[in-house]
Amino acid sequence: MELIEAELLTDPGNDTVVRLPPRRFPGVLIQGDSLSIMRSDVAESVEACAQGDVDDRRTAGPLRERPDGSRP
Repeated sequence: MELIEAELLTDPGNDTVVRLPPRRFPGVLIQGDSLSIMRSDVAESVEACAQGDVDDRRTAGPLRERPDGSRP
């Protein structure tokens, strides 16, 4: 493993934007627990769709919420 410095472009939190040297463009870092929650939400939606519950999944759940909790 190599220890490097990264340029932090947003406030630290569950998700943040960083630029690693020598990359030109930044990337998004997502904490493992947050990523696990998102994976579970997607799996739940896929299962609902597989069972024909497409309409409810189209408008329900945290996948349709913005970070501030509002919906599009």
